[in-house]
Parts: sequence; structure tokens; C-alpha cells
Amino acid sequence: MGDDFPAKNFDAWRAAVKDPENVWNRFAMSVLNECDRDYLKKMLLALGLGAGINGTKAVRANREKYHCNIPFLILLDPTSACNMNCKGCWSAEYGHKSSLSLDEMRSIVSQGTELGTHIYMLTGGEPLIRKDDILTLCRENPNCMFLAYTNATLVDEKFCEDMKELGNLTLAVSIEGDERSNDLRRGEGAYAKSIEALDMLKKHGLIYGISVCYTSQNIPVVTGDEFLDLMVEKGVRFAFYFNYMPVGKNADVSLLPKPDQRELMYKWLRKAISFVPLSLVSINEAQQLGIPYGNLFKGGLLTNWKNWILSKAYSVAEINQLLGTNNLADILNDDFLAGRGDAYNRLMEVCRRYSLTSGWTPPSGT
Repeated sequence: MGDDFPAKNFDAWRAAVKDPENVWNRFAMSVLNECDRDYLKKMLLALGLGAGINGTKAVRANREKYHCNIPFLILLDPTSACNMNCKGCWSAEYGHKSSLSLDEMRSIVSQGTELGTHIYMLTGGEPLIRKDDILTLCRENPNCMFLAYTNATLVDEKFCEDMKELGNLTLAVSIEGDERSNDLRRGEGAYAKSIEALDMLKKHGLIYGISVCYTSQNIPVVTGDEFLDLMVEKGVRFAFYFNYMPVGKNADVSLLPKPDQRELMYKWLRKAISFVPLSLVSINEAQQLGIPYGNLFKGGLLTNWKNWILSKAYSVAEINQLLGTNNLADILNDDFLAGRGDAYNRLMEVCRRYSLTSGWTPPSGT
């Protein structure tokens, strides 16, 4: 295992363990003290052994074998159907008839696992409309981790008991601040249902998180101490932040965050991860770049992943100079680079191409 991950990762983990005030130490201790031990053991086996060790080895081997990138997770929609009608959501606009059969989902997981992908995010629609099939997938694939985004309306005691038994399923419950800000976009009663679900999940000792869609109107609330403190109190372990993206002919474009608001969110997330005992992740920019998840809003690559870059002999100053005003997402999505698998190789290719037009010279030895 020591050969699979950089030594400095282990050094950082050791330092965190020794510091009781470290945010990740506090996070880990809360998980150990508050979560069901059998459930936690099964989840750690799925994530640590299944995805972390066996999956990582298979992914790296298959990158070399097929000369392309192998994703560390796969997103799939069990169904486009949903029992809610949130502003700006495509599901309500485009119908509820598209679904994957159980056998089709089995095939996706089987093919993915063979390549080394052991983490599956279930979106929709409302995935829990298919919760019996989801539980079947989890039961048949104990070496995989499953996460379902949910509006929480179908979370009940029986489902929580099933989650605890299986140990390899977690949820990201949709919630957007307080009751007023949440129900403005998601509909009356949605906030109360999400809070009820969080309380049930906590009672059963499960690991779960939240999915936060930030808009031009709710940013002060979803970044506020009151909201974050409440989520920690409710036992939330992780939070995914997405920016609102209006879809459909009648979508409310006024809710779309302005550029300065997205920059504010980027800076806030970078700051918050140092003091909030939650795993906070901004999704949208990371999805566009196709490299490890994190805050990759223009230039975020330089800071959030600076150790990763520095390990390849590039300094932060050099990378800053390299990127300039270019749109990294556009460069990395260029057809010329589409076939390159490893994220580092793609970044290095960007470096070399940029040097031809800017006069910037890559460091020697790369």
C-alpha cells in the first residue's frame, strides 16, 4: 500500500492524528464515536480495500493497457423520474419515462469494477424511486461504494435499516440553507422532509452528507455559520456544493450565480475546509476538468493540488505564469488531448503547448 500513495500523504495523516484540534482529527473522531461500527467497517472495506487499494491498482494497470483514462467513479441515473418539481431542474421539464433496468445497472457496475472503478454515484431524477434495485446492487457488490443523491422524501426507517445492514451505501440529502431559502426553490415542506431524513440517518448511526445547490439568492445562507453548525449537529459528514444551472424553457435564470458570486464561493470553500469538520467539495469545475475532485475554479488547481503539481517539479509561480488568462478547461478538453489518460500527462502537455506561444520555458527534467 505504501507504494500506491505518496509518502507525504501518510506524513500529513500522522500529523493530523497527533493534533486533537486538527479539523480532520475532529472529523474522524466524530465518525468513530457516532457511527455504527459494523456499518463503518463495511464502508471502510468498500472504500479502503475495494476502491482505495484494489481499485487503484486496477485503474493504473488499465490506463497503461488501454491507453486512456479510467474514471475513479461513475455517475448513473437509475431513473429520470422524480416526485418533486424544483425550479430549474431538468427532470420535471423532460418527462419521467427514461430508466435503466436492474440488469443494465448490473452491467455498468460489472464493467466498471473490471476496469477498477469501485465508486458509483446515483443521480436522477430521484434515485430512491428505484431503492429496491439500488439495495440489490449494493448487496451484490460489497466491494463497491454507492452514493445516492436524494430529495429525502423516500427515506424511511426500513431503508435506514437496510443501509446499515449493507454498509456500502451513503446518501447526499438535498438541502439549501434554512426553510425559507430551501423551500423557495424546492417547494413547501421540502426542508422539513430533509431535516427529518437527516435525523433518521443519524439515529441509525449512518454516514451521510448533503447536496447544496447554491443560487444568486441563497449564498449568504448556505455559507453561514448557523447552517453549517446545524448540519454538523445533524451528523452530516460531507457536503457537495453545486451552482444552480437553469434548464428548460421556463427556468428562472435570475437564480444563476453571477461571476463574482462564483468567485466568492470558490474562496469561501477553500477557507471553510480548514475549520469546518465536514468534507466540503465543489463539483462543477472539477467535472469539467476531468482531474481529481476539488475546487478547480480558474487557478484553484494551483493551490488545492499544489503538492501534486510540485511533486512533478513545477513551482506554483511557474504554473501561475503558465496559465495566465487561458481557460484551462477549454485546453484540457481540446481534441488533441482527449485521448490522453493520465491527468498529469495532460497538464504537462498543456505546459509544453503554452511554452510555444508564450516564451515560457518548462523546468528542466520534465
